[in-house]
Amino acid sequence: MKLLSAVLAAGFAATSTAYAQSATRARAPEPLESYSAYIGRDDLYNSSGERLTKPWQIIRQYRANYHRYGMRDRGDEGDSFFADEVNRQNLESMMAKWLNVFNRTADDFAR
Repeated sequence: MKLLSAVLAAGFAATSTAYAQSATRARAPEPLESYSAYIGRDDLYNSSGERLTKPWQIIRQYRANYHRYGMRDRGDEGDSFFADEVNRQNLESMMAKWLNVFNRTADDFAR
């Protein structure tokens, strides 16, 4: 499958706050943490066996597989942010904000 390097930024969940600052003070959010992930076959399907198609669905399932079910592929690394089930549940809205801020689509992210 694919090796994914992820960086969680403080502004990821609160992107609108970063853009409310003046242009002279605007700066990139600081990363909360980072991890490497290998997206394996099991990460592409939900627990009902349905194929996941959106990036946030795949990442949410991947992180649930890692943290909740202990299913890990070679190259996977842990993180404390998605260890929290609530953060995994909020992933879709966080990514939607991130994609909107950077004028990207889900297809751009999946490349």
